[in-house]
Amino acid sequence: MLGELHTVHSTDGADGAHRKSGEVAVTVVPVSDAGAYKHVDRDGVRLAYRELGDPDGDPVLLVHGLFAAGWSWDWFGPRLAATGRRVIIAELRGHGRSDRTGPYTFEVFADDLIFLLDSLEIDTIDLIGHSLGGHAASVVAQRQPERVRRLVIEDAPPPPYPGDRYRGPGLRSLPPRSRVLLVAFLIARYRWIRRHLDLDMAKTVLREFRRPDELWWSQLSSITAPTLLIHGGPESHVPGYRLEEMNRLIPDCRLVTLPVGHRVHLSDPDRFAELVLAFLAGEPDREGDDSLLGDEEALTIDSSLAQFR
Repeated sequence: MLGELHTVHSTDGADGAHRKSGEVAVTVVPVSDAGAYKHVDRDGVRLAYRELGDPDGDPVLLVHGLFAAGWSWDWFGPRLAATGRRVIIAELRGHGRSDRTGPYTFEVFADDLIFLLDSLEIDTIDLIGHSLGGHAASVVAQRQPERVRRLVIEDAPPPPYPGDRYRGPGLRSLPPRSRVLLVAFLIARYRWIRRHLDLDMAKTVLREFRRPDELWWSQLSSITAPTLLIHGGPESHVPGYRLEEMNRLIPDCRLVTLPVGHRVHLSDPDRFAELVLAFLAGEPDREGDDSLLGDEEALTIDSSLAQFR
């Protein structure tokens, strides 16, 4: 979520241009097929999405994090489509090409995703979400467990529970280096952010993440889909012990740590893709095979969760 800000992909700017402001380098990557985005209308709110791959393939929905949009999946989406899947990339309200219309609650984001699936007449789906998108995906899987075949939640900060000392994501939760980069980015790219993001939405979402949510925690056990939790390690602002709690409460769940920070799918796209594609295909994690794990310090898998079922 917060860490999503270090690199920005945009539809404007020179091809592959690199812009620097202080210590922050911002990459602007034009999206040549922006016209591929379509919209569904939910009670007057236009929700953007695009599709890749085989329209008759097994569908998978990708959902971005806060401060991002569909561009977040510009690398992984085509790679997933190349496996024969029907890939749907959603843009949450308040982001990208979707309308900047509230309310901005986790429940509404989840309702929007369900509405999109209903509009596309998709009965079962593999669901992949990063940060805010991962949390919205978890709500969908709680509400409609029969609809979600497999669930991937990438570095999504769980909300606190009542009486919790953990207060949710914010500047203080970021590692010092990430905090400096984030503040510098916000200053350098303020106008771009205003054009592509509803700042009121961002403030509301951060408040939502800090609001204790006992109901959400209590309903994790209702998720029936095999679930893969991906943590970004110590460079992420998401506390690992919270994801371990999720791992215990979701019935069929495994937790993997790739210590590259919050934006795992962008910071280490090859290992993210190898891990997620194997999980979606239902392949076992090749226990004892270092070709997947690489450096032991770079990928940590709980030994009790060695098999992808």
